[in-house]
Amino acid sequence: MGAGLLQLVAKGGMNDYIVTNPSISFFNYVYRKHTNFAIENLTLTFDTIPSLLTNMHLGGNDGYTVNLTSRADIDLLSNLYLIFTLPDVYSSDVYRFKWVEHIGSLIIKKATFEIGKTIIDTITGEWLVVWNELTLPVKDSFNDMTGNVPALNNPRKPETTLRIRNNIISDYDYLSSDGNKPSINSRDLCIPLNFWFSKNPSLALPIIKLVGKYTKEINVHIEFEDIENLYSVYSDIYNMHVNPRFYNYMHNKSININNFIKQNTVKAHVEATFIVLDTDERAVLLKQCTQQFLIEKLSIITTDFPASVANTVKTITIQSQLGIKEIIWTLKRADTKDNFNDNFNYTYSIPKNNEKSIMKNAKLIWDGGSGNPFFRVEEKDAYFYNKLQPYQYHSTIPMQGIYLYSFSLYPEKWFPSGFYNGSYVKTTLSMTFNSYENDYIDTIYNKKSYSGSNKNIYCTVYVVEYNVLEIQSGNIGLKF
Repeated sequence: MGAGLLQLVAKGGMNDYIVTNPSISFFNYVYRKHTNFAIENLTLTFDTIPSLLTNMHLGGNDGYTVNLTSRADIDLLSNLYLIFTLPDVYSSDVYRFKWVEHIGSLIIKKATFEIGKTIIDTITGEWLVVWNELTLPVKDSFNDMTGNVPALNNPRKPETTLRIRNNIISDYDYLSSDGNKPSINSRDLCIPLNFWFSKNPSLALPIIKLVGKYTKEINVHIEFEDIENLYSVYSDIYNMHVNPRFYNYMHNKSININNFIKQNTVKAHVEATFIVLDTDERAVLLKQCTQQFLIEKLSIITTDFPASVANTVKTITIQSQLGIKEIIWTLKRADTKDNFNDNFNYTYSIPKNNEKSIMKNAKLIWDGGSGNPFFRVEEKDAYFYNKLQPYQYHSTIPMQGIYLYSFSLYPEKWFPSGFYNGSYVKTTLSMTFNSYENDYIDTIYNKKSYSGSNKNIYCTVYVVEYNVLEIQSGNIGLKF
């Protein structure tokens, strides 16, 4: 008797719990038929053409809007992508222009999905990066698509031997006399706009049920980031790259994006994925008087705290009337963003060295209105929120300085697997900061008598919530 057959006949009481009266077979091929449908991708244009030079903002102060109901034969909305082209950059070795890391995501200051006068969902460029830090173990494809690549944020010569001119070792190509050779080439970028309906095909928005009343009112509105916050130039005072406005202050110059580009349009548009249903399924959908979707939406709370002394406690209150599945937060020195455009340096050090976290420990406090608040999560150190919680509940451990606490077993999944009702308790995030210590940058600040540095700590809290989106008799709204 072979070993395999011996295994099959060696039965005991344990077999009754695992293989007696089986429910499935791993060797029975089964497939299920699905309804007939088609996928169609459409290019949707903004109401006006985005420009890099509009009030020195990409999009000015009000942003741009895309209408999503341009075709009457479209049934469901499934995915949205922002597509745009960064222009050629012309920079000498003096300035060493480079785009910021995650330029594609950060160009989005805020994007809202609106139906009528109601904002259904909101995302930011920084949130897209934070979420992908938690959910994408391999980020190469996303980074390539969104432009987080060395060719844009750390350009170097392709040669192995660097040219030396005027005793300066140059990392950048010099411009030809007629300025025809860019130091950074133009590049097309694509940024997924991860609103709730993109998380699963079953959540696709049935715009066919809304086009009558909301024909011109199903929109994505994008507010673009100030273009001067999206690149940096080299400062020989600091021996590192700085925000161009900070460069002007320190070097008594007046440079801006106009000094580095020749084309001010970014050829921006939105690529939308729609679903076209077969006649029978469309008829069933239209007959439904009421349709409800459990959706995720994002609430963002921002504040800033003074630079800390040892063991200083900082608190931020989370007010919500919804079901909360996860709380994620970040901390950064104000001058990392304001002076250096280093948006993802969540440490105390400039430049980033991953040695000292801003947060020492944190706890979550609940108050149900009785006047007796209690610890929902007792005090834990930064390692717990930055390493252990992501390891337990997410696909990967994020960069230093991204913290979270999950009330859900599977927070990356679209279906519910745990939450708490925020309408019954006031939640307080209480953090103890490490002490602020002078570093390399402070030494130069002092040497140059620069006293204008904002050493506050920017805190951003992302609250991932549940709400119910209801479509009834052609009307749409949030239940809570």
